[in-house]
Amino acid sequence: MVTAFNSARDATEAVRRTQKFIDDTINNVANDIKTKWFLTIGDLANGAVETLRSIHSATLLAESTRLADDAARYMTQATSASGAQPSTVYRDVDTARTMSQSADDLARESADAKAGAGRVAIRAGGALAAAGIVYDIAVADKPVGQAVVSGAGGFAASVVAGAGTGALVGSFVPVPGVGTAVGAVVGAGVGIFTSGAIDSIYENGIGAVGDAFAAGGEAIVNTGEAIGGAAEAVGGAVGDAWNAIF
Repeated sequence: MVTAFNSARDATEAVRRTQKFIDDTINNVANDIKTKWFLTIGDLANGAVETLRSIHSATLLAESTRLADDAARYMTQATSASGAQPSTVYRDVDTARTMSQSADDLARESADAKAGAGRVAIRAGGALAAAGIVYDIAVADKPVGQAVVSGAGGFAASVVAGAGTGALVGSFVPVPGVGTAVGAVVGAGVGIFTSGAIDSIYENGIGAVGDAFAAGGEAIVNTGEAIGGAAEAVGGAVGDAWNAIF
């Protein structure tokens, strides 16, 4: 009975700690959005620019594909024409070559635009993250270590979540820019939440969250063993613990 009672008490404490962590994280997120709204807008604007660059890249690639198809058609026409005038054949071959070269140029421009969009977005996002760190230290009076870890963690989570979401959405919605736009919004949200969660961990003590989960796990194991020996006693102890705590 004592083991079951202690398990129930530990489990309740673990739930309380975890709930406090969640509540603090939500409060931190709301506070970051309120006080650093200009950075949030900057993140979204950065995502909008990346989306426009992605659309431009897709437009160039589509035009490259069209020209390549036309080039192939002219080349087929030139090589398969029977009884055509030499001037006509030469004209079609030259047209095909010109279109093919233009298609290659556009394909390279498309690839450069896509790669450039990613580079610019990451650099801009990094600059915004750095600005957030400076703000937290200078204005919000956060400890330097907390500000750096919170800002860097939020930025890393934003990049990973944004890229993953963008790729996933893009695979289901084959419309240029949609995946990038959704990824940018999701990335910004995940970044803010991650930063708030890291701040919460610091505020509650780095070990508090881990202790809460560890205590919860031990409580489950201990309660399971106690139930195996005395289910009724456990039920009574849990009821007593509940009444004593609440």
